[in-house]
Amino acid sequence: LLGPPFHLHFVTAPLPPQLSFVTGSVAAYDWYRPIMLSLQAINPGPITYRVNRLDRGTFINALSDVYNLGNSLTARQSPWLQLTQVPNAPLNKTVPVRMRLTLANGRPLPVGYYLVAAVGAGQAADYQLLLVTRTNLTIKVSRDQALLWATDLATGAPVAGLPLQVMATNANVRPPRMGVPLGGSDPSTLPVVGVGRTSSQGTAMIAVPANPRQPYTLADYALLATGVRASDAVLASINWGNGISPADFGLAYASSQPRIRMNLATDRPLY
Repeated sequence: LLGPPFHLHFVTAPLPPQLSFVTGSVAAYDWYRPIMLSLQAINPGPITYRVNRLDRGTFINALSDVYNLGNSLTARQSPWLQLTQVPNAPLNKTVPVRMRLTLANGRPLPVGYYLVAAVGAGQAADYQLLLVTRTNLTIKVSRDQALLWATDLATGAPVAGLPLQVMATNANVRPPRMGVPLGGSDPSTLPVVGVGRTSSQGTAMIAVPANPRQPYTLADYALLATGVRASDAVLASINWGNGISPADFGLAYASSQPRIRMNLATDRPLY
């Protein structure tokens, strides 16, 4: 037995290094503005950013498996661009980390599709798909239509005559295939379920055939849309809703409704 007084002093080991992208596994950036990566870290040590360029088909396929980006072949290849940062990170404190992504000469990244790996000390690592674009493409869906709206990010003007295609990424509820991707050399395996072209107002309403044997809406199909514009990368997904989803505004939401619904009315107050 230890008699009084007895003093015990010890120091715990540091928390394991942690590193994560604040904006999630996918982010779209305006080419006309600085590309600023935002992360959250604990004891990260020096952070190395490894950037690889992707073709559109590889990017689209990766969107269907964002939780496995670190095991992709691209993530294991030699980086197209590599940058290193030593953040100011006090021991065991959660800190924000920001990194401006540019070429070695300070020039902006070309428009296109990218995979960025942020690798710190120990097992600290995270991955993010990047779309760098000059075109803002908005997609909204109803039960059997997709509304797309394309505008130029520099001027805000509508982009007229833009060829568009709509693809389904949810393999469990895919509607019928309608065609092959625009620029059919893309290695994307997703089915094209609708095609169209923007009007003078930059909008396009594209009909998407529903599967009569399945009670799903287009929201369940996890649709994404791509466009073909010279010297640009154009893409949008209905899954990109950070900050604008119904839940962000306190609204209840269901992507599909049963065919048969029952309503109950009473002449007495509910307790």
